[in-house]
Amino acid sequence: MNAVSKRRKEEFACDAPVSRAVNRELLTCALNHYAVTDDCMCMFCSEWKQRISETQRTAKLTAGHSFDCMCLYCRVSRKIRIGFLAAQNRRDFLSEMSFHAFFRSNRPDLVMRWALIKLDDPRMTSNWCAIELPRLPMQYWLSRCERSLAPQVYGGVFRQEDWLRGRTLPI
Repeated sequence: MNAVSKRRKEEFACDAPVSRAVNRELLTCALNHYAVTDDCMCMFCSEWKQRISETQRTAKLTAGHSFDCMCLYCRVSRKIRIGFLAAQNRRDFLSEMSFHAFFRSNRPDLVMRWALIKLDDPRMTSNWCAIELPRLPMQYWLSRCERSLAPQVYGGVFRQEDWLRGRTLPI
């Protein structure tokens, strides 16, 4: 078995049915996260706001430095920027999944539970979330969710008729 197929097998082995417990308040907030507002104080939005202020503080410390500067301030600033990008991408992922769960899913609670468990996966490190998460299209995540939840949901996880008829969904 080559390294690529072994990695693929490990990647999809984590798509077992969702059985882990998720905080009910976080699940409720995640279900309504499709309309992201500035006053949202969920764990993802509060981390994002905290990372914005950290990034702005370190930008002032490294103003005037070259891009390839290796001083202590610049190295710390790069790590903080990666943390900001990871927090932003997690928040965007949660918002997109919430939209599809709310408007297209037969079981939005299961879809959001799956998404929250994915975000809590230890393999989704800050570096991975900052670099790789935005590169994967939403269709990839929706198909993984569909495959993972299919044994638990009768009739499919996502409704297709709204998209096939060309209707627009209310926002």
